[in-house]
Amino acid sequence: FPSHDNLRLLRKLPITLPMIALLLCGGAWRGSSQTRDLSLTIYNDVGGLTLVGTVVDEPHQYGDGQGFNLQVEQLDKGQGWLQISGRAYIQTSTPFSIQYGDRVTATGLLTTPTPGDRFDVSAFLAQQNTYSMMHNAIMEVVSSGHGNPVKHWLIQTRQHTLSYRDWE
Repeated sequence: FPSHDNLRLLRKLPITLPMIALLLCGGAWRGSSQTRDLSLTIYNDVGGLTLVGTVVDEPHQYGDGQGFNLQVEQLDKGQGWLQISGRAYIQTSTPFSIQYGDRVTATGLLTTPTPGDRFDVSAFLAQQNTYSMMHNAIMEVVSSGHGNPVKHWLIQTRQHTLSYRDWE
């Protein structure tokens, strides 16, 4: 007959094996979701184009312009729309009302981020799985409300809190 300790171990086994499998699958999924997506980067530094995608974070204001990460879904280089995947950091030089979850078009030159004198932009963007950049983009909002509603609410709450703090 099995000992008391072995019986206790056998009772825990039905719970332990699924937990181990779940952890292994979760780790594999996380690793696969963080692989570098190169499909958009083949269009870096090859001339002007138009991107269509969704704003996936809170736009950052600087001077008169703003910057944000765009999850790109389509690209047009003058020969028609292509389905594509990747993320680009978009900068505008003029004031523009863009929010998290907006579906936008961005037209300009797609470039490869390069390290700056004071700040390594390429390393910073790579941490966000972003390997393409567009400066002085010409923007158009196509539609709104495409993001995660919880993230949208958190961003709006943060913006409201900051504007209230600045008002005092």
